[in-house]
Amino acid sequence: MTADLAVYDVVADGDSYFCDIELRPPAGAPASYCPFVRLSVARYQADSLADRELSSLAMTDWAQLLPDRHVAVDLAVQHVVVTLDGLGPAVPNAVEVTLEELTADPAGGQAAEAMIALGDGDAEVPAWRAVSGSAVASGTVGNPITVPVAPATRPRRLRIRETEPYRGIDGGAAAGVPELTQRSPYIGVVDLPASWP
Repeated sequence: MTADLAVYDVVADGDSYFCDIELRPPAGAPASYCPFVRLSVARYQADSLADRELSSLAMTDWAQLLPDRHVAVDLAVQHVVVTLDGLGPAVPNAVEVTLEELTADPAGGQAAEAMIALGDGDAEVPAWRAVSGSAVASGTVGNPITVPVAPATRPRRLRIRETEPYRGIDGGAAAGVPELTQRSPYIGVVDLPASWP
């Protein structure tokens, strides 16, 4: 049996080896939303004994690939327009955009309740929280979402979260807990310029 090899450099870390592999549909093949993939991997060592360059094969577990996403943010006078775009199911996924602000001045004078401890508590970072009185803007993938933005003195950002329901799962046991009946194919943040608006 013959097969083509896709050879990648790996990075050693302890007893394990790692590499990043970008997967895309073959030319001319239709794109698939969240496909499952499984890899057949082996160690390839060109400088080896004859017929010993390739180890025996090992199969990875099945993994689901998340779709590529493109975020566009257009600034206006008193609002921003956010568009999250990319391949999705026939019924577009929901998108929530939350306006957040930094709860402390990173240059100094932070309030203790505005800081979050990291690790053993020796290091702290300022916390981001939803802007008081600002509603979460909702929409769907591929459609513009308008988010009102008033002038502020603290750094601000947009937290963008895409959600979709788990299909074919009975939500009765998780009634009232949406996090148990949905997943997030995309979560990201976009910093707003300090000089705007």
